Amino acid sequence: FFTMVRGAGMNVILADTTLLLQSLTQSHMLGRILGLDIALANVAESLAALTAGRLENDGYSMHYISRISGTVGLVLFIMWSTYHIFGGGAANNRNIKYFTNNNSNS
Repeated sequence: FFTMVRGAGMNVILADTTLLLQSLTQSHMLGRILGLDIALANVAESLAALTAGRLENDGYSMHYISRISGTVGLVLFIMWSTYHIFGGGAANNRNIKYFTNNNSNS
């Protein structure tokens, strides 16, 4: 059940990031950017599975591995939220105007 919920959540996140990338990427770079996005997502998922498996083989409990994963996710969430609050990232109005103007010219 929880694998199904995780998969559904990942599909929503993937659809949202793909739409954002499609709207912000110039048309001649679109396939390269989306390919890179998918490749990096697969590498990150593989590394997470590899790390969790090695930790389990080394004798760590699933509870401990989950706590590490949750802590890493929370730290990344705080870092990205801070970056976004201070005007960084593609969701900034200045960046949206820049990308929109450049996409309409190409």
